[in-house]
Amino acid sequence: MNLDQIKIRTIKREDFDAVVKIDSSVFGATRPEYYEGKFFCSMEVKDQMVASISIINLELIP
Repeated sequence: MNLDQIKIRTIKREDFDAVVKIDSSVFGATRPEYYEGKFFCSMEVKDQMVASISIINLELIP
């Protein structure tokens, strides 16, 4: 993997489905309720640290 291709950015609402899909492939179960809370905190609660994600070739990577 070429590290120059990896981009780090702030997580966005439209990343939700991809994050749930990655989580499901790692843990073997879909847990959208868990990430709904995480996304709410990162998007709406001002005193929370905003998570970041890694992207390669325009796709989220675990």
